[in-house]
Amino acid sequence: MIPVREDVGAYWIRLALQSSEARQVIDSRLNTTVQATLNLGDVAKLPIVLPPRSERERITQILGTLDDKIELNRRMNETLEAMARALFKSWFVDFDPVRAKAEGRDLGLPKHLADLFPDSFVDSELGEIPKGWSVRSLDGIA
Repeated sequence: MIPVREDVGAYWIRLALQSSEARQVIDSRLNTTVQATLNLGDVAKLPIVLPPRSERERITQILGTLDDKIELNRRMNETLEAMARALFKSWFVDFDPVRAKAEGRDLGLPKHLADLFPDSFVDSELGEIPKGWSVRSLDGIA
């Protein structure tokens, strides 16, 4: 909404506005009658620390790299969480390794993991479950 001079850079302004000092000034000027709002005139008057351009460029380059790494880690974490959910569902809801083993198919797992899964099912109050597994109430095991 507010154009930033190119020699200053929008990323620098973003960093400055995220500082605790800027947040204190912003919080003191918020109009909170119904929903917190900030007058654009107040925004324009916010004090911004402005080191020499070369120093700003070094700082923004370092912090930009860190922000990129944080975003990459966030996306990797999201992917790993989705993989863990899919693996949990496959192993402990759909019982795919037990089904594969019962049908004589390769589980695609290292032997020490494949050996942990039985090769057949038994009936339970929840339906078929892997042989040797049991159904218990949470209060009975917690």
